Amino acid sequence: MLKFTKGFIKEILEYKFFILNFIKYELKLRYKNTFLGVLWVFLSPLLYFLVLGFVFSFVIRGGIENYKLFFLSGLVPWMMLNNTIITQVSSLVNNGELMKKISIPKFIFPLSSNIARVVDNLVFLIILIVIFLFSGGEIQLFHLWAIFFMIIIFITTFGLGLMLSILNVFIRDTEQIVSIFFQILFFTSPIIYPLNLIPHNLRFLFKLNPFYYHIEVFHQIFYYQVPPCLKYVEFMAIFAFITVVMVLFVYSKTEKRIIFYLSL
Repeated sequence: MLKFTKGFIKEILEYKFFILNFIKYELKLRYKNTFLGVLWVFLSPLLYFLVLGFVFSFVIRGGIENYKLFFLSGLVPWMMLNNTIITQVSSLVNNGELMKKISIPKFIFPLSSNIARVVDNLVFLIILIVIFLFSGGEIQLFHLWAIFFMIIIFITTFGLGLMLSILNVFIRDTEQIVSIFFQILFFTSPIIYPLNLIPHNLRFLFKLNPFYYHIEVFHQIFYYQVPPCLKYVEFMAIFAFITVVMVLFVYSKTEKRIIFYLSL
C-alpha cells in the first residue's frame, strides 16, 4: 500500500501541468458565455445563502437567536462537502472518451474537479466571514481553525468523490442515488435546526452522520464563537485519513478495469 501511495504522489507531480490546465478549463467552462462571467463565483452562492437564510428564518426558528448566522454557518460546510463530492461523481464517466485516447492516470479527473471546487469553497468561507462580521462577530485566534477545516474537507471530499466516481463507472445509477442520498442527508444534519430540538434518545442517530462534525465545528467557531471541540476535530481527521486509505486501495484494484467498463 505504501508503494502504491508513493506511486500515486509521483503521478500527481508528473501530471501537474495537465491537472492545472484541466482545472483552468473546468473553471472557464463553468462561466462560459455568461454576461457577468467570473462574478457569478461570488453572486451565485451569495444569493443562494441570502434567499435560504431569509426563508428558513421565518419557517424554522426554534428560539434561536440570530438564526440566519446559525443557518449559514452550518450551510457553508455542507455546501463545501456536497458540491465537491457531487461534481466528482460523474468526472470519470464524463471524461471516458478522453481516457480512451490518451494514457493518463484516471484519478486525475476527480482530483482536478476537487481542486477546481476549492475556488468555490473559498468564496463560501469569505461570504460566511463577511456575514459573521456584519452580525457583530469579532475575529478571534481560534477562527484560524477554518483553514485546517478547509484542508480536512478537501481530503475528505477527494476520498469520497474518487470512491463514488469509481463506483459510478461500474454502476451508472450511482450519480442519481448519491444525489437523492445527499438531499436526505441535508435534512438529517444540524443545518436548519440545532440538535437540541431532537429528542435526546434519538440524537445518537444524527451523530452517525459523518458530516455532522464538519457542520458543528463551523457552528462552534462562527455562531457560538468558541474554539472547536477537539474530539470533533480528531474524528474529522481520522475519517479523512481512513477515507483516503480505503479509496487508494479500491483504486489500485479497479484502475485497469475502468476503461473497459467505460467502453461498454
